[in-house]
This record gives sequence, structure tokens and C-alpha cells, in this order.
Amino acid sequence: MIKVLEKSPIFVGLTSEQISRLLNQVHYSLRNFKKGDIVVLRNTPCKALYIVLQGKCRADIVDDSGKLIKIDSIGEGNYLAPAFIFADQNHFPVDVTAVTEVCLMEIRKECLIKLLQEHSLILTNFLRIISNRSQFLQQKLSFHMFRSIRSKFAIFIRNESDNFRLNSINLTQSQQELADYFGVTRQAFARILADYIKEGLISSDNKVITIHDSVRLRQICDE
Repeated sequence: MIKVLEKSPIFVGLTSEQISRLLNQVHYSLRNFKKGDIVVLRNTPCKALYIVLQGKCRADIVDDSGKLIKIDSIGEGNYLAPAFIFADQNHFPVDVTAVTEVCLMEIRKECLIKLLQEHSLILTNFLRIISNRSQFLQQKLSFHMFRSIRSKFAIFIRNESDNFRLNSINLTQSQQELADYFGVTRQAFARILADYIKEGLISSDNKVITIHDSVRLRQICDE
């Protein structure tokens, strides 16, 4: 557990011994989930800091029509909605599901306040976490609301290829997972992939995408 927390952004700059002493000062609990379990439902009150100690979760939003949009993947050392703990309307904005077996550390709000008040480094780290998180959510909102699936896919290729410095990328997600990420159906994503190949922008061999026209892809990113 300590090894995971050493890499967790809120404890950056602290040694394992310091982290152990801090944990002895506050009450925390561990919660375990099986693969596929609902970890938390959207609109549930957020009354604690939840740190993923083991496994991976995914955060999704399902709109009234039933369309699912994948917001984030949350791995070891990261948090569930840390920016909402101290909000006036402190409800989880997403549904969180266990992708694998998951173990969460739960630090209650009052205990977190004690840590923040007594340790300036943890306070600074926490402020950085919620600032970065707010920036991420703003970028995510812009990505989904103001971009077509065509430009989203070009942006995805640009990011995965390190701004087109790489000639190819290896996909780790299935077509369904990518469709969820872009907030479209699998059929819609498959059509965009086929269009890109037909236009000579890319070629696809299993899960390897080779880039053939980075100039045009850059243009599509801005459409």
C-alpha cells in the first residue's frame, strides 16, 4: 500500500516513513470491488477522498438517451472526483465502474481536512490535483461538445503519436472502448476509421495504425 501511495500525487515529496506516520494520525478504511462492480453511482454524495490502491476504474456519463461517454480511466494512486469533496454540491458527476478487481482507500473528509491543515506539502499537492483536474475536465468538455467524431479521431491520433513524431501507433483499446471514449456507437467509429483508410490518411493492421498523411490530419484536428 505504501509503495502505491509514494507515487500518488497527494503524497509526492514524502518518504515511505513519513507517509506511514501520517496514516497513523488519521482514520481510513479499505473497500474492495470485483470486476464489473459499480464503485459509485452518479449523484452520490462525495464525502471522502478515494484513492485507488489496486486495479483500475472507469468513469462514465450516460445521458437521458442512454448514450455512454467515457470520461476517464482511473488507475493505481489516482482519485475518484477529488475536486468535488469540498464543493457546495458535492455529488459525484460520473458513474464509476471497476474494470478489474479494485481496492480503494477511503479517507473521510474531516480526516483529509486535518492532513491539509497540518501539512503544507500535502495542501499544496492537493491544490495542484484539483487544479489539474479542473483543467482536464474543461478540456474533456470542449473535446466532446465542440468537436466532430472526425476531428476527435484526428486529435486522438495526434496525441498518441506524440504530435505526429511517430509514424505509427499501437492501440490498446478495442473498437468498442474507442467508441465509448469518443461518445459514439461502435458503428459510427468503424465508419470514421474506414473513411480515414479510404482517404489514404492512415492504414490499419490489427491494432497498429500507420500514419500516411500527417499534414491533412493536422488540418482535420482544427475542423
